[in-house]
Amino acid sequence: MKRNLFLVGAVCFLLLGNSCSHSKSDTAVTIEYDAPLQFVVSGWGTIDYFEISGPDRRNKCQSEWLPITERYWQIAPLKDINVETLEQAGPITYGKLPPGFRQVVPEHGEMPPILETNTACGYRLKLAVRTGNGHSVNKTFAIRDGKVVALDES
Repeated sequence: MKRNLFLVGAVCFLLLGNSCSHSKSDTAVTIEYDAPLQFVVSGWGTIDYFEISGPDRRNKCQSEWLPITERYWQIAPLKDINVETLEQAGPITYGKLPPGFRQVVPEHGEMPPILETNTACGYRLKLAVRTGNGHSVNKTFAIRDGKVVALDES
């Protein structure tokens, strides 16, 4: 009898713990273009890195099917930073290093400006955020007529 009560209690504990762990939302990023470009990060976990990439600036016009990209800006925390802490600190502004982060790319100097989309050349930007809990955010977007246009998400 005691063994059955123990098993029932253990199963309830595991089910309750499992449902609580899934109540947290995955990491998400909202992109806002209000000159400057800003990123609102929400969810849970610790940030591994935050990266913006786009077309290789040495190739003026590229195929949409085989775009050559380069990392424009990558930042990483100096120590573990929770997404919740980052969310409370406000949006990440492109090119402005948030407190507690280091700039990985470019190693020196400023990153390239974000340009309006050149539709003839398939100008696309990519956002990648990786968290320590294994979740990641990947978004492809463009700037058209002063607005962010989501092209796809995964």
